[in-house]
Formats: sequence, structure tokens, C-alpha cells
Amino acid sequence: MTQTLDFSPLSRYLPSDLQDQPQEIRLAYLADIIREHHVSHGSKDLYDAFTQFLLENYPPKHPELKTIDEKFFTPSFWNAVQDGSQKKLREIPLEASPGVWIFDMLTPEFCNKLIEEVDAFQQWCDANLLRIHRPNNVNHYGVVLDDFGFYDILQEWLKRFIKPMAAFLLPEFGGDSLDDHHGFVVEFEIGKESDTNFHVDRSEVTLNVCLGKVFEGGDIYFSGVRCSDHINGPANPDEKFEIPRQIGQALIYSGRHRNGSHPITSGERLSLTMWCRSSKFAQENSQKKGHPSWCPFEPRIPEKRVHVPRDPVHIVDGVVEQL
Repeated sequence: MTQTLDFSPLSRYLPSDLQDQPQEIRLAYLADIIREHHVSHGSKDLYDAFTQFLLENYPPKHPELKTIDEKFFTPSFWNAVQDGSQKKLREIPLEASPGVWIFDMLTPEFCNKLIEEVDAFQQWCDANLLRIHRPNNVNHYGVVLDDFGFYDILQEWLKRFIKPMAAFLLPEFGGDSLDDHHGFVVEFEIGKESDTNFHVDRSEVTLNVCLGKVFEGGDIYFSGVRCSDHINGPANPDEKFEIPRQIGQALIYSGRHRNGSHPITSGERLSLTMWCRSSKFAQENSQKKGHPSWCPFEPRIPEKRVHVPRDPVHIVDGVVEQL
């Protein structure tokens, strides 16, 4: 059943002739401008108004997920982050392969509740004729958690959990200066979207946690860290590896680490992903000249244009003669 929604956070974006129109007309107009905002990365004010609109209207199924609670994390992870020392934090991740670390992070209770929350939000959007913002231009099924009230708690994860680990695991990618994130859940199911194409993330550091449900296949694969000049370059044999997904298990790696996921062969898989970013690193990197040390390829040397003089010619009565 369609709910009567409070449009006050978005009312200033509605033209005067639409203010008194039926809800479905107002929603269609707002959905168009919100979608255009995401495509063009336009006004932050508009995005903030949209998230406020969702916060004031969407009734969360599990509001307790927006708190940090010991019962949501595995004992090994919780004890280490509560201690906070680098010695304890170094005991959490296991380097599965060069540049990719793996560790148990979330309990089945948290994973199940987040899946239920995502399902409830999508059903609420459908019932109220709202278009859902999809996670990114690679994944077309899932939701942006930051849109409906998870930004603050994931930002807290970034500060308390991810940044302290990334500071010593991935310092060359700004791991010690992470200050923002893009948090989302992606869904994989046969008949919808069963895999993720080969890509790099729009992040300095990525956290990727398998939530469930019951599935087979869907291993994530990696093919080496690359700079923008060599993003499509071949992978060395020792750079190519795959990791099976397990519920509650997290991966942390550089956003420049090329990755993708194989198709699931049955069931449905959901993953929680945080693209963690550093404004300091991004600014410094944009001003740097030269080739980054973490890319194994040789710097691209611009080809020099060499002027080759032509042999002189002499034209006699319209006939070209070589001199």
C-alpha cells in the first residue's frame, strides 16, 4: 500500500505547478532529478535533501544495525579493535595473496538482519513508487546504504575499524588518511546479475564482506594493481588468484587492485562493500608527476616525433624529378 510521504525536505526542488499534484507525479519528477544528480554528480544539497527525505519517511526494520554492538562482530575482530593497538590489529588479517587480506568480521546475526533491511527498503520503495539508486556503474542490483540512514554508522566503521588497519596494510594508497566512503550492498542471482565484470574500484581502499544468502560459485578474482596508464595491461602469473566467498568474511585491498567476480551457479549472494576514500591522498596524487612505485609496469615514455626531411625535388614542365 502506498504511504503518504512527507516531501518537505525536497519541496524546494518541486516547481510550483507540481506542489499540489498527486504523489506519483511528484515522485516521478523528484526521481528524475535525483537520478540526474547521481549521473552528473551535481548538487550535494540535493543529495542531502534526498537522504533526509528517506530518513523521515522510511521505517527501518532493524534500527539496531545503526549502532556498534559487540554481538554483530566476531570475537577475534571485536577484541582486536577494542584493544586498538597495532600489535593486536596485525593479528586480524591474513594476507591471502599479495595485496589482499582476509579476516572474519561479521556474525550471521548481523548479516541476516542487514539482508532483511535491504529487502524491506526495496519493498518500501516499490510500494511508494520510488526508484532505487543502484550501487555504481558496475553493479545494477542492490542498494546504496548511505541513502537510507547508514552513512553515519559506516563512517564510524571507517574511523574505528578500517582506517587503523589500512594505515599499516595499505599506506601507499592513503590508508592512513581515509576520511570518507561510499557504502552499498550488491546482489547476485541467476537471471538478474550473476557476476561482476573486471574493473578497478573508485576508492583508495575497499572493504568487501560476504553477507549470504545460500549460494554456490561467485568467487572473487584479482589480477594485479595498476595505475591509470596500465589498467588494461596483462597480468603476471603470480598476480592472478581467486578467493571463495564465506559469509561474514571480509576482504580488504587497494581500490587500484583489478578485480571481478565469477558467476554464481546457484542461489543468491549479497555483499556489503565500502569504497573508502582519502581526500588528502586524492589531492596529493593529482599533483604528483611521474610513475607510481606500486605499479609494476614501466613508466610510459611519450614517443618523440622525429622530423625526417624529404629528398629535394625539382619540377620541370610539370614533371617531378628527384635531385
